[in-house]
Amino acid sequence: MNRYIDIPGNGLGAHIVSQLVTSGFCHNFNFNHVYKPMPSIHHVPKDNTAKQYNKRVESMFGFDKLNKYNESDCEIQYTQELYTNKYYINSSDKLKSLYNPINKTSYEWVIHIRRNDVSQNQNNDRFISIEKYSEIIDKIQSFYKGTIHIYTDGTAEDLKELTQEHLIIICKSDPLETFAIMSHAKNLVIGYSSFSYSAAVYNKNHVYCDLIQEGYFHPVLDHWRTIKPHCKIDIGMSKEGIQPATWFRQEPNLFVYGFEPHPNNLKRLYACDCYVSDKRSLVPEMHNRLEIIPMALANVSEKTTMDFHIPNLDDGCSSLLKAHPDNKMYNGVKDVIKVNVISLAMFFETFDFKKFPYIDYIKLDAQGLDLDIVKSGIETIKNRVVWLTMEPDGGYYDESAIEPQNRCIRENLISYMNDNDFVLFNHPNTSDPTFYNRKFSDIKDDIFIFQH
Repeated sequence: MNRYIDIPGNGLGAHIVSQLVTSGFCHNFNFNHVYKPMPSIHHVPKDNTAKQYNKRVESMFGFDKLNKYNESDCEIQYTQELYTNKYYINSSDKLKSLYNPINKTSYEWVIHIRRNDVSQNQNNDRFISIEKYSEIIDKIQSFYKGTIHIYTDGTAEDLKELTQEHLIIICKSDPLETFAIMSHAKNLVIGYSSFSYSAAVYNKNHVYCDLIQEGYFHPVLDHWRTIKPHCKIDIGMSKEGIQPATWFRQEPNLFVYGFEPHPNNLKRLYACDCYVSDKRSLVPEMHNRLEIIPMALANVSEKTTMDFHIPNLDDGCSSLLKAHPDNKMYNGVKDVIKVNVISLAMFFETFDFKKFPYIDYIKLDAQGLDLDIVKSGIETIKNRVVWLTMEPDGGYYDESAIEPQNRCIRENLISYMNDNDFVLFNHPNTSDPTFYNRKFSDIKDDIFIFQH
């Protein structure tokens, strides 16, 4: 049995949503979705006639590939029950498979701001203030340093209060071009409009519903999220940055502070040249959510310089400690250089805990100094860090000058962390001793951690 929908002339988003819910409705009841040509769509681009615009819409969304209705077919009434039904939206994959966007550009962050027919005096139930958008932008910019693209059907004057840096504002572009870009954005923030809502339904990446959570007339889909800035710390990035790269691919709201003192490793991190041979490594756009700190860490009282021992085996095994005399694997020392050294406590003194009230995870791989580093910042760690992973020294480094209880061996790591109210946890995503903070037991399971 054939079913179609026929709504009065409206904006592009309303017509797209109506077809999506029709597709889902027909899927649910095993009907055939047939297409009745739409009336003239509102807000026709200046260089299109109404007829041309409708044809462009039908071509881009694949409506012209649907069977056409006839008068004997049954019309679906576009009731509130229909357009607020989440199941129908989620069941519209058959229609979405016909989508052929005119632009497949994939910007990192895109925000839609509706203005053309809404203001504080006109349709104000759909109006969102610039202050609200500024709050969203501030949140994003707390963990993302790159460009945010803002699309609006308003004017530059409407958005003049958006003074933040790294914004590109595009006013009154071709609606289909805008829709295509929103549907391909890696991160899309929906405005209060069916236009951006329908683009979000087509978007397969990350969609943020912060602005439409209350009182919106379309259902918020379960996989959409809100913007929640958070951070992790990688101590000992080496040349690949595999840890943060893995985290970034999993977590779009994440910022990472990474420590790496070796000059050659730093060059390779900035160049992202390891990705050619190791697809787990950093890629350039990840630097928009990363701050690399070109220093080593140790339990020191002030910033200093120390000898950094670089073995022949691998630059990633370099350490402030000398290799153990019995260590044959590292094949001797290639070079000894001076590097800048601070303590974790000194780093925490400059850390913005208003931006990030707690730190999700600290992964350490400091070649025999993990325990020393943790001890240098333990007071803050006890109050602000949820998860922590340390690598024990496997006998590779000379710790003879270090008191036995301070040596970086597994037993010492576990004893020290237990004494500071951390619990050893056999986490499936880590291989070295991993601990969670009892203080954060209620949120620990919500945090993604991973250590290669």
